[in-house]
Parts: sequence; C-alpha cells; structure tokens
Amino acid sequence: MLAPLKPYRSLDGQSYSYYDCQEILDVISREGIDKKRILVVVDGPPGSTGKHARHPALEIVTEVFKTAEIDVLLDDCNRQDEKEITEFWTKIIEKKYDLLGIQSNRFEKGAVLLKLKK
Repeated sequence: MLAPLKPYRSLDGQSYSYYDCQEILDVISREGIDKKRILVVVDGPPGSTGKHARHPALEIVTEVFKTAEIDVLLDDCNRQDEKEITEFWTKIIEKKYDLLGIQSNRFEKGAVLLKLKK
C-alpha cells in the first residue's frame, strides 16, 4: 500500500509532512490488533522532508493503538535528527507508558529500539 505524505500537525503544534496512514491504522485497530504487541519500524520519511521528519510516528501509533504493547525501531539513529527524536520520544513515553527498555544497535546507520507498555 502506498501512503503519500500529507500535512500533519502534532500535539505540540509543530507541522510535518507525514504518511497518510491514519485510515489503515484505524482499520487494523478495529480488527483487535490493539490488544497485541506491535512492532513499528520507522525508516521514513527521509530527512530531506524536514527537521524531525519521523517525529509523528510515535504519536500516531500510540493514539490509534491505545492499549497495545509497542516496540518502536527507529532507523538511522547515528544522525542528529534521530537522536533528538529519540530523546523527545523518551520523554513522551515516560508520561504515557512504562518504558520497558531502550536498546541502541550498531547497524550501518544506527538504530534504536524502544519497548513500551501501557
């Protein structure tokens, strides 16, 4: 499925271009996936889209899957933008979820895995 970019305003008031994925995520949630463990791989949009381009991913997923245990794998974490996103996400997670773990991986461009539970 192709998800084009569209304007997205985050809860903190910032504007981003992010994937138009809300409708399909809502469908998946209604199918009962909400009560499961979900792996979210965040490997876009590209940094050229704008500063902190991947920031909306966590907000969107946690708004749809309110009770799921969620593992978020953020790629390219050797880049400054992704390091900042990880710090921001950690602050958000600590307010809404139990942060079960954070693991950095030394892939080619780095990756971080965040494990959260409601």
